[in-house]
Amino acid sequence: MSLGRLLSPNETKFWLMDVAAPMNSVVVMRCQQRLDPPVGELSEFRLPQIVLDAHARPRWGDPIGGGVLIESSAGEESNWLAMAERLTNVRVGSEGSPPWHAELVALNEGSLLLMAISHALTDYRTALWVAHCFVRGLAPGPLTPPCEELLDPSMFSADDAGDLIDEWWSARASSRWRAIGVDRLAQALPAPCKTRLRALRLSAE
Repeated sequence: MSLGRLLSPNETKFWLMDVAAPMNSVVVMRCQQRLDPPVGELSEFRLPQIVLDAHARPRWGDPIGGGVLIESSAGEESNWLAMAERLTNVRVGSEGSPPWHAELVALNEGSLLLMAISHALTDYRTALWVAHCFVRGLAPGPLTPPCEELLDPSMFSADDAGDLIDEWWSARASSRWRAIGVDRLAQALPAPCKTRLRALRLSAE
């Protein structure tokens, strides 16, 4: 297992929320043709996984094993909302869980793909990109730098935001993190609640 960079403050927020209850990006794709995504050694698709370093701080690491792919047939397209809601409660992305979870349903015409990915790694737009790569058996690409490093300083409301973010990567912050402990940090975030999904459908007009 090779460890990469620390999760950024924003990524860590979602990971800490995931400690109490799964915090996933769930993407749903309806395809007109039958899908047969390559898996295992036939696929280049891999996602990084969150592991703890010596200070119990979360870092990006190589995936531990593969993801979960469940295939079924003769499914009803109308069931997709309930399936997606269920995938919001499947733990993925962290040490001890698969890096991703996908369900592929063969319909009478075409296929339905549902995929759960850690929200620390993706928002919906990047989750959609990841799902397209999964279908093609392609690597989604390297992990990007933290968003805090990509934003212009003028985007932050506080003048000292840059200094505070720089402090995040310091050894002193790691020592403080270890002293407080993951469980206590996670308890400081809002209590989890069950995710409910609802479809708002648009007419042709």
